[in-house]
Amino acid sequence: MLTSRLRQRRTRRRVLAAIPPAVALGSLASKGGAAGAAGLRAPLTIAGPSGWGAAGAATSVYFPETGHHLQLGFLEHWRRHQGPGRLGFPLTEERWDGGAGTMVQDFQHARLEWRPGLPGITGPVREVFPAPQGEGARAPVPPVPRVAGTPDWSAALAPPIPTIGLRPGTVRPGQTFLVEIDVDDGAAPLTVSAGRVSPGPETPAVLMLRPFPTAETRFVALAAAAMDEPPGQWAVTVTAGNGLGLESPPGATALRVGEGGFPLQRLPVPAQVIPLLDPQVGTQERLTLAAVMAESAPQPLWRGQFFSPVPGPLVTAHGARRAYIDPDGRTVATGQHGGVDLAAPSGAAIVAPAAGVVAFAGAWSIRGNVVVLDHGAGVHSVYAHASNLAVAAGQAVARGQLLGRVGSTGLSTGPHLHWEVRVAGVAVDPLEWTQRPELGLL
Repeated sequence: MLTSRLRQRRTRRRVLAAIPPAVALGSLASKGGAAGAAGLRAPLTIAGPSGWGAAGAATSVYFPETGHHLQLGFLEHWRRHQGPGRLGFPLTEERWDGGAGTMVQDFQHARLEWRPGLPGITGPVREVFPAPQGEGARAPVPPVPRVAGTPDWSAALAPPIPTIGLRPGTVRPGQTFLVEIDVDDGAAPLTVSAGRVSPGPETPAVLMLRPFPTAETRFVALAAAAMDEPPGQWAVTVTAGNGLGLESPPGATALRVGEGGFPLQRLPVPAQVIPLLDPQVGTQERLTLAAVMAESAPQPLWRGQFFSPVPGPLVTAHGARRAYIDPDGRTVATGQHGGVDLAAPSGAAIVAPAAGVVAFAGAWSIRGNVVVLDHGAGVHSVYAHASNLAVAAGQAVARGQLLGRVGSTGLSTGPHLHWEVRVAGVAVDPLEWTQRPELGLL
């Protein structure tokens, strides 16, 4: 998803990193030139007459706040290392320090030195904190005129621009999708926020997503369409900010939600479990589950596709619209199935389909003995109706680890496993997590 601007910025970053300012000035200073004698110089423009490189990015910028320039390798380092907060603005021009044999530049909070190959530092630029005081310090020098055409730093160092991709671009209700975000070379640390916006014309609802980094300038967020989502077009919005305090305007891309097509199911229930169909019982359990899932590790804890927690066949599909029938043949409640039911004999092992941390282990009214796993990045899984549990809250579990044994506790008509996967609290089809390689974040 690289845009031409993204390619240009990455090319420019490689070019700047390869051009040391010491090379540009060191030879001049060593020959006793005017710039070396004065210890100051007007900034050089390495590619273009107005301080702009061939790719359209600034190679020299001016700081009206202090009246000095910043350019080339020092500019790139300042940009990439939270310059405004950590280093401050330049108090001098870049200059040759004959005693140290290197290029230096003084800033409000530190001094930068060009020291390629010096042991113990990363990259050619060395940071000296705090800014030198007393002997060896250089008092702020008077402002110098701006070189013609050199842009102000705040205008030249443009905010990061996010590029958004969706996988897939069209989803059905109850399906997971990935939001893939590339940022065009922003200064670290990058921050990315994302949301899914409803199409409501008056009060659109925003569901905030949880992007996590997968590379220096690449982020991924997991999201889902709810089972009761009507067909239509939604928007996914992304905003990126960087260490310079610059923030992009919101970027957006369209997400289409298709038809659900869920099956209908009539489920006879014995008289003793009918009280569990009281709406108040269901509401209380939904609130409890939401509270358990309110916390999630910021990064994915799993790697690879999920697998089935029991080997039994599917007996109830995700999203099935249920009518609960009492012994007299009357419909006493309706609902939609938030997980899948897998057939398994009583006592069969329930194992973790992916690594995670136990967010809850205990007994609820409808789900009976239940385990909730946090897989990180807003993804949780639920294992219900167990006869007994083998884990406790707060415990880290590995892929394939025993969670409990199949049973028929809670609102159940026989031994089976009710398995849910939820993304940001939205119930999705667990079986897609066993079938889609990208959900393994490969």
